[in-house]
Parts: sequence; C-alpha cells; structure tokens
Amino acid sequence: MLGLGNSITSSGLKGFDPSDISGLVANFNFLQGVTISSDEVTNWADTTGSYNLQPEAAGLRPGYSIPRGLIFAGGDAATGDRLELKNAAGDPATITLDTSSNGFCVIAQYESANWDDGKNILGEHGGDSAMSLNHRSGANSFDFTIKDTTKNFALNDPASLTDNVQFSIVLNGANDGATKLFINNEEQDDTESFSDTADFQINQVGAANNTDVLVGGVKNIIIYDKELSTAELAQIESYLRPYR
Repeated sequence: MLGLGNSITSSGLKGFDPSDISGLVANFNFLQGVTISSDEVTNWADTTGSYNLQPEAAGLRPGYSIPRGLIFAGGDAATGDRLELKNAAGDPATITLDTSSNGFCVIAQYESANWDDGKNILGEHGGDSAMSLNHRSGANSFDFTIKDTTKNFALNDPASLTDNVQFSIVLNGANDGATKLFINNEEQDDTESFSDTADFQINQVGAANNTDVLVGGVKNIIIYDKELSTAELAQIESYLRPYR
C-alpha cells in the first residue's frame, strides 16, 4: 500500500477532511488506500472503511502516478480499465442515494484525454436500468443518467473543459430532485430536475455497465447522501483545489 498520507491536504483547507461534513458515504482519495502491484492498481480503499474499488480482472487494472492519480487507459467492454465497488468484506456492493430523503452530492475530480469523447466517469454495472455520469460526446455539457432518464447540463463557466486537465465535477441534488452542476465550485446556469423517487446507484468507476470506458486520470471520488450547502461546497473546493 502506498505510504503517501495526507501531505497535499495541508495546502488546502487546513485540518479539513470530507468526513467533517455529515452524510459522507464514501471518500476515495488517490493518496490514500491505494494498493499497487507491477505499477497497476489492485485496490482503492475508501477512507471511511466501508468500501473498496477493485478491478474485475488483472487485465482491467488502472495505472497510477501522483501527477495524474489512477490512470484509466480506455478500451472496450472486454479490455477497458475499470473498478468495481466492493464492501469491506470484499463482496459486490452498490451505493444507492435516496433522493427523497436528503438529496445527494456526487463529486468526481478527474481529467479526460478528450472531454468530447463521451466516456463515463462512474455509474452502475449489472443493474436493471441505466445509471451514469459522463461528459457528452461532441458537446460542452455533462449527461447525468438516473434510472434510464438522462438530463443534460450545459456548461457556461467555464464554457468548455481543457483536455488532460483535472476538474472537480459536482452534481448536487435536492430532495425534490432539482439538481445543479458545479465545475470547480462554479455553479452552472443549467438546473435540471429528476423525480424525487429517482435514486442514483453507483458500483463502477471508469465506466458504466462496462461501456464508454474512461481515458484519463482520477484523483478523488466523494459521495454524500445529502445535498451540500453553499458553505459545505466551498469546504470541498478548498480541499480539492490543491490536487488540481
């Protein structure tokens, strides 16, 4: 396991950890809980101790570097790097975010080799309906899909994303289903609404149902089972900014 500790976090919000905000479900940080074998990631442990992300097979392991985080090389459903969610006992697991309870917040800090290629950062594998988050192919926007319903969030600040640059992507949903997109804590103008019974489910990182496999580097995945306040979003931004 990498002995990288929390050295970078000291340059962000001093003393802050995502667990300081209530409702934390999982926190995957690229400097913590990463196990490497032959320069490939075999396990990524969540800091809460509840979950692990693991490749389905040795041929599907992401690479690793401190500048880029976990490096997903793309590929098809048979060969593409991706990670599956496991519980602490090592059994397959799925995180379900109950929208109607307290809302949700899904945070992914990552880079894409080509933001316009439509690749997934996370989603569900093996479910009975589509769940995914991806930058839309050929458009300056993100698609967020919950239970086969896709909402498209247009970018305006920034108007587009630069390839091979890390961005913090935040989907913050209220308990009535109203959802906002933030890029590096800049709220985008486009607000979309899901049914309050539409609960997002996550069990795969780097793909969604083994499709549209990411080409890029992932540094942080943070998931809350509540909508974050403006002040809490600012805390998260201060925590993530040094990693960019």
